[in-house]
Amino acid sequence: MTTGTLPRFIEAALNFGGSEITEDNIIDQFLRQKSSVVQMGDDTWDSIFPERFLRSYPYPSFDMWDLDTVDRGFERQIFHKLKKKDWKLLIVHCLGVDHAGHRYGLNHQEMKRKLKEMGVFVRLVMENLPPNSLLLVFGDHGMTSTGEHGGDTNNEVNAALFAHSNSHPFTNDTNREIPQGLGGIFMFDITDAESTFAGLGRFGETLVVICGNKIDGTSRARKVMEFELS
Repeated sequence: MTTGTLPRFIEAALNFGGSEITEDNIIDQFLRQKSSVVQMGDDTWDSIFPERFLRSYPYPSFDMWDLDTVDRGFERQIFHKLKKKDWKLLIVHCLGVDHAGHRYGLNHQEMKRKLKEMGVFVRLVMENLPPNSLLLVFGDHGMTSTGEHGGDTNNEVNAALFAHSNSHPFTNDTNREIPQGLGGIFMFDITDAESTFAGLGRFGETLVVICGNKIDGTSRARKVMEFELS
């Protein structure tokens, strides 16, 4: 989701262990344009993108029994940082919902608590979003009812994507027909959409696939957003 490509198995294994990502990626694209990046939340980001961030607020991420340390950490930081004008990309990696799923499964009171917290948090970010900003809220995987996400079922490989702009509202016209083929996007398409809307252009090796076919070199995520903003 940061490189726009599908990792080989060995790359996925290495990244899980915190090895640096050296192929072209969204973070380095921003830095090459002299645009600063701030991150907060999961401490894995500092391992895979060392010395890339203008500011970093990492919190320990691998204790599956801990539902709140990471979330409370970025909640303390973000609203002050949103007011600063020295960043172009701000990454917040939330973990409470993921850990609640692993520990308790989907149908537990602790999962309901974390989802409610995330709903309140996203609403507050929307209300405090700087002008001319785009907010993207998405998951990097889905989950089974028992909290697994190895990739064997649709529930494990599907996740939600929410987009909000306070300067260019997305359409709420329910009578508009979404063009054929824009009913969903692939996770690796998000990188192309992010770079396009940030004015960075398209990655040279971005994998853009819709139903197994390349379409006009344009990702489905970008097409969805362009349609909604039109």
